[in-house]
Amino acid sequence: MKQQGLLKKVEEASANYYCEYNTPYPNNETDSAYEYRQKRIEAERQNLELVEIRAKQAGLTEETIQEARNVGEAKGRRKVARSGGNVFCYDFGRD
Repeated sequence: MKQQGLLKKVEEASANYYCEYNTPYPNNETDSAYEYRQKRIEAERQNLELVEIRAKQAGLTEETIQEARNVGEAKGRRKVARSGGNVFCYDFGRD
C-alpha cells in the first residue's frame, strides 16, 4: 500500500516537472519572470529526484519507478498540449 502511494507521488512529481518544463514561453516575458520560471522548473526537478530517492529506499525497483515517471511525463506533456497557452501545472486530478 505504501509503495502504491510512492508510485503515485513519483507520477505526480513527474507530471508537474514536465508540465512546467514544456510550458511555452510568452513573447513578452520579463527577465524576472523568466528567472522565476527557471527556479520553478529547477524546484520541480529536485522534487522529482527526492521522490524517486524515497521510492528507491522503500524498495521499489528502478523499472517500476521509471514506468511511473513515464506516465507522469505523458500527463504533463498532454496538459501543455491541451492548454491552448493557459497552463496551470498542478491540477492533474482529471487526467
